[in-house]
Amino acid sequence: MLASAQAAEVELRLSHDLFESFMNHCPAVAYMKDEDNEGRYVYFNALWEKVFQRRAADCIGKADYELWSPEEARQFRENDAKALASGSVLEAVETIHHPDGDHYWMAFKFPFYGTAGRRFLAGFSVDVTEQRRLSERLRRSEEMERMGLLAAGLAHDFNNLLTTILGNISLTLSQNDLPERGRTQLREALVASERAANLVALLLASSGKGRFFVETLDLTGVLSEVCRTAEFPDWIGLTLDLAGGIPKIRADRGQLALTVRNLLANAAEAIGSGPGSVRIGTGLESFETGSECACGEPLPAGQYVYVEVEDSGAGIQAEDQRKIFDPFFSTKFAGRGLGLAAVHGVVRSHGGGIHLRSAPGKGSMFRVYFPVFSDLPP
Repeated sequence: MLASAQAAEVELRLSHDLFESFMNHCPAVAYMKDEDNEGRYVYFNALWEKVFQRRAADCIGKADYELWSPEEARQFRENDAKALASGSVLEAVETIHHPDGDHYWMAFKFPFYGTAGRRFLAGFSVDVTEQRRLSERLRRSEEMERMGLLAAGLAHDFNNLLTTILGNISLTLSQNDLPERGRTQLREALVASERAANLVALLLASSGKGRFFVETLDLTGVLSEVCRTAEFPDWIGLTLDLAGGIPKIRADRGQLALTVRNLLANAAEAIGSGPGSVRIGTGLESFETGSECACGEPLPAGQYVYVEVEDSGAGIQAEDQRKIFDPFFSTKFAGRGLGLAAVHGVVRSHGGGIHLRSAPGKGSMFRVYFPVFSDLPP
């Protein structure tokens, strides 16, 4: 009898050790909750401890609302309730907040019964954050491509019409016997047509299909020229922090100037009618492993020259920071939503990227990167 009991104990220990080994080698975080005790946790595997940087011993016996934020705990318990109600496996994507942004977990939850009919809920969760981000990048890329084709088609058609209009206005203005009243009206029409032509240029730039004449340029020199001629409100202080000796880039001078002017205009609009400050700077930065841009696109590893524009304006809500580069999206009542879209189009066409740092009430900093080519002269 004793030998039989000892054998059963050994078998039980081996079964427990096998379970622990299996769960601790599982490529998913795993956990169990006692649903007859307010859903309190009774088990975590080793990967759960590693991923969430918590000791299982400190968390056993606690409920979701004691371990997670109210929002996270609420979504966990709602999914738990669905799994318990269905009596089968529930698949759900759950969001957990991290300092580097939201992480998404594909959770598989199912109920089971222990001894004496006690209800438990088990869960296995796999981090699908990268897959979600790649899917979102692809979706946005396809969306931007469609918008770009539409914008380019419209811009080319309008450009052809404007060319005819501007040509006829200029030709009529050259006539000596034109009455002064008619000449004044035509000049107003000419100004309006030139503004329309500027809008067409923004549309083409936002599509990434503008006219490009690529040459070797000194970014700091181009910025100095743009800032010298920029029209800026008197109540906004403009500070230049332009680095010397940075590598030259391959870019279109006009498109580069357009990018800077739009960044400055965006900064001035963000400040509004009150006093404020704008700083524009240049520099050199390297990425060994690549980086994700503010518009969701990857910036490959390499060396980049950058221009950054920082303002003391109202800042941008987190949920709007991805949208501000979309054509026709604007957070301003009178905005056209083309300025930052044009910046994005130009930068993308040059093989660069954009980083954004902003928060409501803390201003914004846009850093625009252009790749450095090793074969260019210093």
